[in-house]
Amino acid sequence: MSDTKLASTQFHTLGTAYIDADPVFAEDAFRRSLQLEPGVAAVHAALAEVLTRLNRYAEAATHLRRALTLDPQQEQALALQMELLVAEGLVPEAIARFVTATANGASARIITSFGDLLARLGLREDAAARYHEALRCGGTSEAHANLALLAVDEGRFEEALAGFDRALKLDPMSSEVRLNRANVLVELGRLDDAAAQFSVLTDDPDVAGAAWWGLAAINDARGDCDVAMAARLRAVQTDPELARRCDTAPVGA
Repeated sequence: MSDTKLASTQFHTLGTAYIDADPVFAEDAFRRSLQLEPGVAAVHAALAEVLTRLNRYAEAATHLRRALTLDPQQEQALALQMELLVAEGLVPEAIARFVTATANGASARIITSFGDLLARLGLREDAAARYHEALRCGGTSEAHANLALLAVDEGRFEEALAGFDRALKLDPMSSEVRLNRANVLVELGRLDDAAAQFSVLTDDPDVAGAAWWGLAAINDARGDCDVAMAARLRAVQTDPELARRCDTAPVGA
């Protein structure tokens, strides 16, 4: 690998690491990567995503087009394109784009994203079919987790727990999956196991508030009102949005 390509790859990696914590910094890293290697579809797609987060949609669209011109099957670009179509209310166009992508041999990630769209539209059986298709194509943690969420909605908690466990084998550190798994343990009456999982998640900044809320609900169920109140206070301090929610059950991701 040439020095230029190596430096470009390093900037791409750096931007990806900071896309959530500091999107402005991530944008700069992606642009530096493209200055060195302008023809990398994945970097154009990453830059389009961060520009979308910064509400700079026209610039994002430019890089999205470049990414898909360079690689029509680039996963991140396809997923972002379809998310933007849905956000603009162009659901039929998004579905058509998904159908085209899957007909051309889309990856498990894109098929999973198609399933997510169908689930949001209330087409649960179609969504489940897409998630199973994604699993046949190699599988993603998201496909397992989203099948588990469909099972939760239908009250099939043992099946959901098994699905979340399969998701965690592929992505052991997924905060959302771990939180949803803890909530399923509550539904199954396994309060000690759920409390242990919630306690671990209170150190995870992505879901700490919801984890404290879950502990509050468990202690309410046990009759430990003072402990529950303290946990609920920690939850609201961590995530003020929780103050607007009902306190009768653990909050999912």
